[in-house]
Amino acid sequence: INGYKFGRLGYLGIGLGVDIVKSSPFNERVNNLDRTALSGTYLPLFIYYSGDILRSRITPFYALEAGVAMRVQEPGGNMFNGMNGFDRNMEGGMIGAVAFGLKFHTKRRVHFDLSAVADFKNVNYRQTTTLTDVFGNPYSYSQRKTAMLLFPGIRFGIGF
Repeated sequence: INGYKFGRLGYLGIGLGVDIVKSSPFNERVNNLDRTALSGTYLPLFIYYSGDILRSRITPFYALEAGVAMRVQEPGGNMFNGMNGFDRNMEGGMIGAVAFGLKFHTKRRVHFDLSAVADFKNVNYRQTTTLTDVFGNPYSYSQRKTAMLLFPGIRFGIGF
């Protein structure tokens, strides 16, 4: 994340990252789609806004993120699946996050932070269904669908 700090309550930046999403045994299906199909590597591009609550070396802080993510890898497949390295059936979508935590400032203008975060990610995908007509001839059609994934977690950061 790179940006500009307006003051204690306002830091605005733009970020680029890598999210590796793995399937979870706790939620095996999302929108009637196997969660392992949504697993993969995503490249998020996002706007980041945060601020410190107090003027002290140890302060609570908040952070908000919003942006888009592209999916670059099919689970178990190679990174260059589909066209231009991106999987054509599973695409990225809108992303966002809300975080609250503690920031520890050092004397050398470096800080460490630890926060509880709730990330969400919309994944757009194309589902193809094959059926047979009354004469036994197969035909297929595609539908564009969206699945929303929610990832609670803990984030550790270093800033300077």
